[in-house]
Amino acid sequence: MISHSMKSEISKNSFLVISLIFLQFTFITPGNHSDNKTSAPIVNIVQPGQESIVKWGDQVRYRITVSDIHDGDSRFGEIKPLEVLLETSFVSDLSDINITRITDSSHFRVHEGLYLMKKSTCFGCHSDKTMLVGPSFSDISEKYPHNSETLHTLAMRIVNGSSGKWGEIDMPPHYDLSVKEAEKISEYILEQGGRKNSWVYPGLEGVFRIIEKPAGISTGYYVLNASYVNDAPDPAVGLHTILIEIR
Repeated sequence: MISHSMKSEISKNSFLVISLIFLQFTFITPGNHSDNKTSAPIVNIVQPGQESIVKWGDQVRYRITVSDIHDGDSRFGEIKPLEVLLETSFVSDLSDINITRITDSSHFRVHEGLYLMKKSTCFGCHSDKTMLVGPSFSDISEKYPHNSETLHTLAMRIVNGSSGKWGEIDMPPHYDLSVKEAEKISEYILEQGGRKNSWVYPGLEGVFRIIEKPAGISTGYYVLNASYVNDAPDPAVGLHTILIEIR
């Protein structure tokens, strides 16, 4: 069980977890929380709550709200759902996380490929670990070697479209993206698809499943991070991070 002091410390320093999870990525900063011209969006994970305790294998419903001075409010349908992202990661032992380091939301970075995907139509056809219209990130990550040649090949298919690469499924062209931008998207897909204990879900609400209990442990934790980048001239990122316990 998480003690009261541990929960307070986790809440105070939870953004460190996210920086550790995405340590291997190349990051951009859509905005700055302290001195940017646009206030950061207010993002809140309404469900589940910080105090939630779930069971191994459970299906967990989530709901996120977003309020932004520039883009509007999710309560009124003014926020594009596919631009709101929930990222979940399994942690087996809190001692693996250095929660003593003081961090805050200004240190949060969004992977450039993910930022571009949220602004495009990628999540309409692809998901992280489950096939939708097109292959999942994990399918793509398993099929192709992670090298510069693959990044360029995938980028050209994203920009120009392709057919016959995944059965009869056609990949529509995305001429609004440059090859360099498409390479950033490919980089994120290969990285995220290869992460076995990390998942991404676009949308203001939905359901995710807790993994089955691994051998040798009794309890575990899920880090939930909700984020949204607004469409202001000087884009700013809003986020909310919580930790739930699995028993």
